[in-house]
Amino acid sequence: MHSIIHGASVVSSLPPHSTPAGWEATFSEAVRLQRENRWEQALALLLPLAQRMPREASVQNLAAVLLAQHGRLAEAVVLWQRVLALDLDNAGLVANLGRASWMLGRKQQALEYFSRAVQLQPQEPLALLNMGAFHQGENRLDEALLWYERVLAIDPNHVQALFNSAQLHADAGRFERAHELYRRVLVIDPGHLIAQAQLIFTQHYLERPDPQQLSALARRLGAQCAEHGPQFSNWLVSYEAERPLRIGLLSADLHDHPVGFFIEGLLTHSTGQAVTWIAYANQEKRTALTERIAPAFSAWNEVLRWSDDQLAARIRDDRVDILLDLSGMSSGHRLGVLARRPAPVQVNWLGYFGTTGLPGVQAVIADPVCVPASEEQWFSERVWRMPVSRYCFTPPKNAPEVAALPALRQGGITFSCFQTTGKINPRVISAWARITKLAPTARWRIRCGLTSNEEDRRLLTQRLVDAGISADRFRVDASLPRLRYFASYGEIDVALDTFPYPGGTTSAEALWMGVPTLTLSTPGMLGRQGEQIMAAAGLAEEWVCFDEDAYVARAVALAEPAAWPALAEQRKRLRAQALGSALFDNARFSRDWHDLIREIWRDACAQALQISTELRLIEIHRSG
Repeated sequence: MHSIIHGASVVSSLPPHSTPAGWEATFSEAVRLQRENRWEQALALLLPLAQRMPREASVQNLAAVLLAQHGRLAEAVVLWQRVLALDLDNAGLVANLGRASWMLGRKQQALEYFSRAVQLQPQEPLALLNMGAFHQGENRLDEALLWYERVLAIDPNHVQALFNSAQLHADAGRFERAHELYRRVLVIDPGHLIAQAQLIFTQHYLERPDPQQLSALARRLGAQCAEHGPQFSNWLVSYEAERPLRIGLLSADLHDHPVGFFIEGLLTHSTGQAVTWIAYANQEKRTALTERIAPAFSAWNEVLRWSDDQLAARIRDDRVDILLDLSGMSSGHRLGVLARRPAPVQVNWLGYFGTTGLPGVQAVIADPVCVPASEEQWFSERVWRMPVSRYCFTPPKNAPEVAALPALRQGGITFSCFQTTGKINPRVISAWARITKLAPTARWRIRCGLTSNEEDRRLLTQRLVDAGISADRFRVDASLPRLRYFASYGEIDVALDTFPYPGGTTSAEALWMGVPTLTLSTPGMLGRQGEQIMAAAGLAEEWVCFDEDAYVARAVALAEPAAWPALAEQRKRLRAQALGSALFDNARFSRDWHDLIREIWRDACAQALQISTELRLIEIHRSG
């Protein structure tokens, strides 16, 4: 979940009710184009005017806003600093400079600008909101919440402050409070699609989510999204079943993220598959993984600041045959784009674990484990299945060798959980407390996912102690750099999965380091994720449980010294076994995946032919 720093504000010097003339007419036209999200036309119109009128604040400011919307932040900063020299006490301009500086990574400078804006207007909600969003973006969550509370003290119905506060509570695992705030947002603004999506997404973290209810909520949201924009019904493609395909990939996570780690192998092995890839990256972040996968695409579009209409039009103009959505309702989604149906075939895959509910998304890629036939009813999309697993993990580069089983030298088993704190719910903690009582020599190493927030770790520690787990039985650690994180598996014997929100990337990485994960399978695509991973690696019989009693009993049995020799032998061969399995065999997965996507396309072509035939028959009937 991402914090939101308020967008740049537009300051106009036009007198009220005046008739635009001269430069003012050009400026007014640029404002109109900007409000219609026609940013390129607005910028083309305004930049020459900004060069001619360096001392007109409204022109310079709007030009800076448009440059920022195009990602040309450094140029925007130059213009805003020029305007600020003309109007030193303009809090809106100071806030704009703070936002641009923050996005350029100039954090200290951004904080100084935001602080100055608050000093200029201490009761202005926007200034306070920007301070909160800055601290939220820097993972100083308690400070951020205080700033949002100041906004809400001034305006209890401030939608952005309520929404950002909900995100903070969700990040801290306080889902009931988060849901309360999301619902308040929706009472004030029923069309707040992002709040609706977050309300659905975060319900997956509850102790006992209801897949049927989540499906109904998603379908309701999908119908609402479809009402917000025009849908394409004609595309610039030909329905030829066997021709090369143009596949668009829409994602906010094409970087060091689970989605990135799972997509890399497919892209690497797509050569020779008669596919052209086009990226629509709804992100600012670029990492080494981004640079590795970018050459696989014929075009790379960074679309974070594009409007839904602008992005949908580009996808259609790019003649995309199949648009793969890798976000669903997760952070950074573009449901509004999918609702416009810019490609004739749209597929839900990988980054989300439920239905999008969107009528224009026809397919979801699953596998035999994660969506059994009895659960297809929970998807608005048609379910298409890979032979074994719906995703395949890329073998980590430069990971250390598998260490010997720690229990043999330590005289006691060490369990691990490397999930985010939000997944470690009271059900999970209760099961662990039962294990500690029945396995008195067992220890835990808990690493809090991607966060190193000290307050999160302190709160989790307190929750474990309150559940009756002695503080000397566990350690809650901060996150580590990736290679050190892999090395830390040398201290771990067995990973204990969370439920009903199991691990994904962490379970695959643990297998690579010789550590199996004991998982509990529950209903729903997400609830069955741990089972899916263990099954794909050939470990389902030994490492998948279907109720909490079995989960506890199996963990207790593993804590007995009699189980360690077999566990040690399994550890030695686990990386090789994983590498040869469907979970890591990227070449085999790529072949199977492209075969499936071709079947989806053939089905679309057959349907298009059927519709065309029916229309011709109707026309013949009318003319006869």
